[in-house]
Amino acid sequence: MAPRPTGTDRSDRGFVGVGLFRPKHSHNIGQVLRAADNHRASFVAIEGGRREDIRSATNTFDTQLSTPVYLVEDLFAHRPFGTQVVVIDLIPGAQDLRSFIHPPRALYIFGPEDGTLGHAHTSRAQHVVQIPTNDCMNLAASVNVVLYDRMLKDHLGMTHAREAAAARARAAERRKGAS
Repeated sequence: MAPRPTGTDRSDRGFVGVGLFRPKHSHNIGQVLRAADNHRASFVAIEGGRREDIRSATNTFDTQLSTPVYLVEDLFAHRPFGTQVVVIDLIPGAQDLRSFIHPPRALYIFGPEDGTLGHAHTSRAQHVVQIPTNDCMNLAASVNVVLYDRMLKDHLGMTHAREAAAARARAAERRKGAS
């Protein structure tokens, strides 16, 4: 198969999904939807019995009109093919966000405002990451910090795009050597 012409390679473009597990307050859901819209998330999925009306007054952009919002029974069962799950939780052993390289296709899962995700989520995730703070953060603030970190690292060339380019270069060298 011939390589894709220069300028049309989409392998490092990726996408971002935000997953909420049992969010407690509608105003936090609204603020998360606003963050998702601001940072161009591809979708938001909400799991759990405490989800409230997504048309909260804090959802000033009516994000559900331009970004899919899914109400699901299991965040893991509804993630797109090839997506890596990144759990964000302030727990021992989690990787520090400051050194984390974001995967190209990621679903970031955030826990409830009054609890943690626990083993049921962390054991199924490819990455467990924490925002290095003295104490837990507000749900919407956490989403903003993680999505901004991803955007900033992408802008600085410190993300999956660099890793994907290196992998393509290695593959080209292997093909060249096999000729």
